[in-house]
Amino acid sequence: MICVGVDSAPIRKSTVSPDGKGKGEFVANLGVSVTTHDKDKFESSYEDAISDILKKSSLERKKRIYKGAHLVAQAMESSPAIIIEMLEKLEEEIAHIDVYCAYYALEYISIYGQAQGQKLSPPAFVKKTQGAFPPRLFVVVR
Repeated sequence: MICVGVDSAPIRKSTVSPDGKGKGEFVANLGVSVTTHDKDKFESSYEDAISDILKKSSLERKKRIYKGAHLVAQAMESSPAIIIEMLEKLEEEIAHIDVYCAYYALEYISIYGQAQGQKLSPPAFVKKTQGAFPPRLFVVVR
């Protein structure tokens, strides 16, 4: 049985035009999914891996499941190495990882349905669709 774990977050970055005169903002929804063929084995391997790595790094386990932001807040500059080690330890259980990004290089986005043709700026649209990639621990795909 295929199982998929999903998480997402909005991203914002200040931008400067190539000529250096104009400023703007890049806004997007970013999502990541991890697919496994054996949910129970993945969960067991995750438990072992996160416990071992945190213990080895002299860090207390504060969460059942860690997002990257949790690791950064707790492990600071050690977090990239911890994430790499986690991926190495879970490699056998991960079928694939997908990254999704929704951004709009348009002047405006037309909204239909109940909005009756309303036009939104890309940042406003991204804000309204932040739940486009809802977080789920695992979704079973049959």
